[in-house]
Amino acid sequence: MFTHLTALLVYALNSTPSPAPQAAEPDLFDECYLEDSRELDIASRVIAGCTAVIMWPGAADEIEVLADAYRLRGVAFRDWGELTLSEQDIRKAISLVPDQAASHRMLAATLYTQDRWNEAEVSIQKSLEFEEHWQGYLTSCYVRMNLDKFDLAQADCAKSIELGFEDEEVYYFRAYSLTEAGRPEEALDVVEEAIALFGSTEALMDAKRQAQDMIK
Repeated sequence: MFTHLTALLVYALNSTPSPAPQAAEPDLFDECYLEDSRELDIASRVIAGCTAVIMWPGAADEIEVLADAYRLRGVAFRDWGELTLSEQDIRKAISLVPDQAASHRMLAATLYTQDRWNEAEVSIQKSLEFEEHWQGYLTSCYVRMNLDKFDLAQADCAKSIELGFEDEEVYYFRAYSLTEAGRPEEALDVVEEAIALFGSTEALMDAKRQAQDMIK
């Protein structure tokens, strides 16, 4: 089982290609594509697997595969809290395939994790130029909320919902943004729609109280 230190060591040892690199076992390649690297053990395996893909002699001829490996390793580094390494890897992915929307989305997440909100907004808007994706609009909503751009934020959340993402969080963000934008009546409509879908959760009732307080 890989530990945080072990995977960092694997990364360090493989950062400089050997004169005659050897292809890794296919099973190790598969580790690069494991889901949910927020689990530290999985993140360690993703980093080791993606490093193997990056060091694979044939990677230079498979630019999109190489870009995916850098992006996925960058996400795993972010989930570990290694934000500098995360940004380096994701920017490398973008340099290889500049129009890959997922890389710009993941860069935005790494940037906002560091409270670099303006840079994150630039990155997420770039991703949306390449692909109208619900996750891109949700990220844009969250980033713009933190920049006090509430009218833009609520519109982004609405677009995320329109594209098929139905989750309590996106309704809460939209209702909160509408209230902060001085549109509490519309916020109440959003909350009631969300309650019909998800029930009277603590977050939604909090959003309802905020809107009602502004109307009083």
